[in-house]
Amino acid sequence: MFYRLITVVGGLIFVVALYGLVWFFCKQFLQRHGVTDQLADRTTVLATWTFAGISVGLVLFVAGAFVLGP
Repeated sequence: MFYRLITVVGGLIFVVALYGLVWFFCKQFLQRHGVTDQLADRTTVLATWTFAGISVGLVLFVAGAFVLGP
């Protein structure tokens, strides 16, 4: 049972780290394009939608792999 807890905690840490990287790169992207007004809010919105898009894409990718087969 302990390994399940470790797996869940490790997965949560991985997701938080991945979102942090997406947020950082979104902030760099917006700064390079000259966005200065409400940078933190715009970065959070862009990172959230990007992360959601990646997540949905991965789910569809895995579902397609099961439909198409090996």
